[in-house]
Amino acid sequence: MTGGKGDVESDKIREDYYDGGGLTLTERREERILTGLRTAKGIDLKAYRIEFGDEATEDLIRKGRRMEASGLVRTDAEMICLTDNGIMISDEIIVEFFS
Repeated sequence: MTGGKGDVESDKIREDYYDGGGLTLTERREERILTGLRTAKGIDLKAYRIEFGDEATEDLIRKGRRMEASGLVRTDAEMICLTDNGIMISDEIIVEFFS
């Protein structure tokens, strides 16, 4: 059924998703960090830089490097991800990225 009420609602949901869903910039950054660190690939720094800019990306990298010394996070030029040990306490690590 094309053009029905359900299709309009689905289109609105997709539009909100791609437009940030009415989230503030801070909420969008936190959402990207939260979802990125919960995947095996981690946070794609190039995509993060495009979306949030140099300053936010450098701040993210600084936080990642601080936690890297504890063996919980792995950071390189392309991504930030949790290590096997970091996955075990992912919620605590994610909160550190929000601060």
